[in-house]
Amino acid sequence: MIPVDEEAVRTLLPFFQALPTAFADRMGYMLRDYIAACRRAKQEPDRELVKGVLRAGPALAIHPAIARRAPLLRAVAARARGAAGPEADREIQEALAALRRQEEWQALAAALARLLAGERDPQALRGGLALDAIDEQALTLVEWAVADEEAWALLRRLAEEAGGAE
Repeated sequence: MIPVDEEAVRTLLPFFQALPTAFADRMGYMLRDYIAACRRAKQEPDRELVKGVLRAGPALAIHPAIARRAPLLRAVAARARGAAGPEADREIQEALAALRRQEEWQALAAALARLLAGERDPQALRGGLALDAIDEQALTLVEWAVADEEAWALLRRLAEEAGGAE
């Protein structure tokens, strides 16, 4: 299904870039489906394509539940990339513990903990976890923010829009 999902995102992208709010719902669904299909096939999504979507409006293209958690995702990425010191650990661990108490977020919390522990292999991060499409979108965003400056800037922007700026 990856070619179909990728084609859907590529086809809608110029319209989303021109009128982000008009096409936000459609792009959000297509982007989630595309990332999830790639991860199910153990393939990396096209980073430039996803970043192109996010440049047009990260809060519009990302699931609202992820946007609300963007400050935590930013904090995890900052710690994993060495942009935050150990003083952030307690706050991050408390937030991850809160996620673990919610059944629908347990898999994402476990994957983020693995990332914080130093795991960078996409398959190892996901191994044995039942990540849904929303979890995959969040985890992919954090993974890329750890390794890619533009993805890091996009995640910081999303966190700021969510009210989580430092």
